Amino acid sequence: MSACSSESWFRVRRTNEGQFVSEGLLQASFGYTIPLPGRDKPGGIFARWRWTGSALEAENDRYGFYPLFYTTGGGWIAISPSLPKLVKLTGMWELDDAALAVFLRLGFFLGESTPFRHIKAMPPDGRLCWRDGQLHVQGHRHIAPASRYSRDEIASAYIDLFRQSIRRHPPTSDRFAMPLSGGRDSRHILLELLACGHKPQFCVTAEAFPAFRAQETWAAAQIAGATGTAHVVVRQPPSYVRAERERFHITRCLSDEHLLFLPVARYMQSRGIESSYDGIAGGIFSAGAFQERGQQEMIRAGRGHDFARAVMWPGPEHMLALEWRTRFSGELAAEAIAAEAERYYNAPNPVANFYFWNRTRREIALSPYAVQSEIPCVYAPYLDPDLYDFLSSLPAEETLDHNLHTDVIARAYPQYADVPYAGSITPNYRAPWRLSRIMAEAALECISRSSGFLDLKYLLPRLGYAVARPSYAAQMFGRIRSILYFVNLGAFLQGGGG
Repeated sequence: MSACSSESWFRVRRTNEGQFVSEGLLQASFGYTIPLPGRDKPGGIFARWRWTGSALEAENDRYGFYPLFYTTGGGWIAISPSLPKLVKLTGMWELDDAALAVFLRLGFFLGESTPFRHIKAMPPDGRLCWRDGQLHVQGHRHIAPASRYSRDEIASAYIDLFRQSIRRHPPTSDRFAMPLSGGRDSRHILLELLACGHKPQFCVTAEAFPAFRAQETWAAAQIAGATGTAHVVVRQPPSYVRAERERFHITRCLSDEHLLFLPVARYMQSRGIESSYDGIAGGIFSAGAFQERGQQEMIRAGRGHDFARAVMWPGPEHMLALEWRTRFSGELAAEAIAAEAERYYNAPNPVANFYFWNRTRREIALSPYAVQSEIPCVYAPYLDPDLYDFLSSLPAEETLDHNLHTDVIARAYPQYADVPYAGSITPNYRAPWRLSRIMAEAALECISRSSGFLDLKYLLPRLGYAVARPSYAAQMFGRIRSILYFVNLGAFLQGGGG
């Protein structure tokens, strides 16, 4: 279980006389571990470090999902799970242009990069050792060899391995809750918990932001009602822009997602919940998330630049001022994306691996292990090594139809097979003033807190038009998260990290 604050840190420097001067926690541990028979390393999602008096040693979980960052130079090193804390502590403010070019076009950071050139994330399955001013870091991406099973064999193995995973991850006490969406990942967890005799105190779902309507809360209520589990729906705060400010800091300058989950985490904390479950990585290998046959072939054929062009968002650079448009160029982003994609050319499912080791690891993991960091234990059942190794071994062709996970859940729990899943999120045209309010808030935020990243001559007329035209506001909303990310990043830099 988490034993330290997410703001914990450690720094040590070696003096000219060969002595060491240290500050912060000499030893820290975050996340949770579980013993695994026959494996040298424990399972779970964790990060930890210790200062021996002559060396700093750190390690993390098999997938590198628990955030941990480090920076070094001139005979010193600093480490923390909080990127903003590390930036303020060390003054390492220099931006990483390639990393931000990618973020602008994908919405997440690649590999071990961060917005700051000299601060890196720990690699997956990482080990760090700093001794006598010398740093050694190593890591490993676990990419399973391809398997060959019939669809029936896949379903049977998935059911059995998921059941084993839940049994390995029982709740730490009766004070546990289940965040529940309208999708498959959290439903599978809930149904298997109940099958194993673990009933949560409640399930909790967040409403969509007022500008949008969704089936999430309705579908979550259907499965909670069918299983006789208490269900709570929490509301979003009234100001979208203020919530975005908070989200930026809680997700450690690394994400433009997870806004919807903030009130869920806050509600569970207020009820003294000691453990919860997160469906992270459930959809990436078993529901065909992000899967397109053409993109698979691009990576397999070593056409990383074609893949980069296929996945990058079109035209986001128009919102940037000229200096930053040049520095965060599409060419720079494409080079980085292509290099990362080509790591996975020989994987059974190249596209899934690209997204798992980057988007899932570096951005989606911030929901359970940053937004929910105050909850002592947040289990990730889909990351049980046996289950992960099996699912990641499945060839892409097994999930291109996007039906595998649905079929497995229906087979394992036939009594709930008819309970519907959520559909898509759509703009709420019946309440156009809500979209207009978000656009107006965003425009005021750009004016009052803009730091030079954004081209206000380009943005403000469009935001103003969006205030008056809800149909255009719905199109513009897709850019709002990126716009506000750069507003908040600029304010963070200008305020010295405040």
